[in-house]
Amino acid sequence: MMNEEIDPKSVSMYFVENMHLGFVHMRLLPSSAIVDYEFIYANPAFCNILNVNDVQGKNLDSVFPFLLEQTPSLAETLYIAAFDRLQSSTRIFISRFNKWFNVSAMSPAQNEVIAYFFDYSEDVNAENILREREEKYRGLFDNMLEGFGLYGILTTNESVPYDAILLEGNTAYEKLTGFKLSEVINKTITELYPLTGPNEIAKFAKVAYGAEPFEYDLFSEDLDKYFRVRVISPKYGYFALLFDDISNRKRQEAVLLQQEKEYRTLAENSGDMIMRFDEEFKHIFANKASEITLNIPVNNFIGKTHAELGFSPEEYEPWHEAMAEVFKIESATKRVVYNKGVDKYFDWSLIPETDKNGKVATVLSITRDVTDIISGKLALEESEKKLKEVNSQKDKFFSILAHDLKSPFGTFMMALEMLSKEFKKMSAEDSELYLKAIAASSKELYGLLDNLLQWASLQRGILVFKPDPQSTASLVNETVSSISQMALYKEIVISAGVEDALYVLADKNMFNGILRNLLTNAIKFTPRGGTIEVHAEKINNKSILVSVTDCGIGIPEQYIDGLFRIDQKFSRLGTEDEPSSGLGLVLCKEFVEKQGGTIWVESKEDVGSTFKFTLPSVE
Repeated sequence: MMNEEIDPKSVSMYFVENMHLGFVHMRLLPSSAIVDYEFIYANPAFCNILNVNDVQGKNLDSVFPFLLEQTPSLAETLYIAAFDRLQSSTRIFISRFNKWFNVSAMSPAQNEVIAYFFDYSEDVNAENILREREEKYRGLFDNMLEGFGLYGILTTNESVPYDAILLEGNTAYEKLTGFKLSEVINKTITELYPLTGPNEIAKFAKVAYGAEPFEYDLFSEDLDKYFRVRVISPKYGYFALLFDDISNRKRQEAVLLQQEKEYRTLAENSGDMIMRFDEEFKHIFANKASEITLNIPVNNFIGKTHAELGFSPEEYEPWHEAMAEVFKIESATKRVVYNKGVDKYFDWSLIPETDKNGKVATVLSITRDVTDIISGKLALEESEKKLKEVNSQKDKFFSILAHDLKSPFGTFMMALEMLSKEFKKMSAEDSELYLKAIAASSKELYGLLDNLLQWASLQRGILVFKPDPQSTASLVNETVSSISQMALYKEIVISAGVEDALYVLADKNMFNGILRNLLTNAIKFTPRGGTIEVHAEKINNKSILVSVTDCGIGIPEQYIDGLFRIDQKFSRLGTEDEPSSGLGLVLCKEFVEKQGGTIWVESKEDVGSTFKFTLPSVE
């Protein structure tokens, strides 16, 4: 609970009056010829940094002529806040004062705007200086805007502080912490920062109850940032945390203090080859990894060029050209190179090192073996390429499938429609004709959907695959028997010559599915009264070869390569106009390859076809 009831507005005004940010409250003037604002209030910081006296009741354009016209982003930011009531911010340069400002605006009421002006001109200058120093010393720290959060102390009934509640914060608070104020206002400090312990709460409470302000450095593991935090009290029972991001400064200080020690430790223990060269391309440093990789003692490198070490011009000239470019442009370069001699890829960086006058005196070379990474990337790219090809094939397949489904469905629906409309007027012969058409379409649809469901189940991995030793003769005879009526209808004789001693390692259902589809196709494309032969034999002592030979119409040579592909369609009517989708052969290929075999066809148009597939044999 709070020790003392306090008006949050008075606390806010305390900060407004005393903070270093410029604060201004204005009203949009809707009747003016141009967009303008009337000052309601401006805090001392605003008047100071913009060099104006009392502005209350005056118009913005009269105090700062042409300001909005010269800074469109400021005009837009203020208008969005005042008219749309949306929080907005921008950065502007006011030439009149030769200053840069960070402006954040929000709206307390319709057509009113509150704006914070932060003069960060010194930060801009510092950034320019730091950028120059960064090129010389490989980076220094950046300047960050200050954030603040206002907290009220929470106490027990015995007036013992146990937590603090966030009452107010600025936009820099959001930026630096990653929190949105709308989501964290009225949350406790332990909710926002769970690692905050009782000792820290007690320190904050002491300041809130009159102790001297203090400051400390804090590292946030969640944000991976260092902060300089100042703790002050605007009023009894309250404290504020004002903080800056000092991550760059902290890290750079550590680097500057231990640079040589860390450099030596890193260089000597690195798995990368690290070398330093002068303008004549002589080695002035080489680490242990260089010795291991190139099989040259470290001491032998010092003071020698690559040519003096025995390298061929073909090997070192590209290296020297790259270093010469770094000396010339005074900028680092990085590339990945392939070394044919060792069949490896290397990530190669050349970094300029300057002397006290800012001139590049040496070049640091860091070379890392990235063969595994590049190989993995190439493998991934190849995998993505294959995946795109597979997806493209499936897209084409589904387009073909939709077309194949449309035809029997169309016949089916047309026949049903005719029966429903004309049944009473039809003769028995006509009715029988339409019923046969419906039956044929239904049978075609059933076969197509059955194959499709099996194929889809196989693709999704839900089709159970149980290979067991099976009698090849039994499997063949069982399948031939199951389609005997189809063959009998066309007066086709199926002969099966399979030895009883042949055993195949196969999933029974998949084997039957393969052979049934091949026999069904053979019957479709064999003329009435023809013959079909099924044969099986052992080959290579490892596989069983099964073949289905018909004396049908055969397959044109240009279509053979695409018979087993889902993205290509070759279908033709059977000898008695039986329909065919081609999906059965796709399913056969999937079933055969699932069991470790291969499938192919030998065919000659108007002579016949022989479909062959192999499966593992059982010893």
